[in-house]
Amino acid sequence: MKAETEPSQTGPGAPLLASGETFASISENISRLPLERPQTRFWWIGFAVAFALVLLLFAAIGWLFLQGVGVWGINIPVAWGFAIVNF
Repeated sequence: MKAETEPSQTGPGAPLLASGETFASISENISRLPLERPQTRFWWIGFAVAFALVLLLFAAIGWLFLQGVGVWGINIPVAWGFAIVNF
């Protein structure tokens, strides 16, 4: 026997949510995953490495603003083509 099922609706007129779901319930289900699980040691190590790299980026940008584009090694006028082309 063939079981009767709803025809699958795909395309522009298809509903976005399953029956009984709301946008709020979907948001709660998705946000519950990272918020309820404890972070492992590897997560904290990765976070610390990423944070250190962001601090290094800010330090490099600060050094660039203080010293100027000479830190790129473009101390002669011809070398300005590097900065102009990459802009």
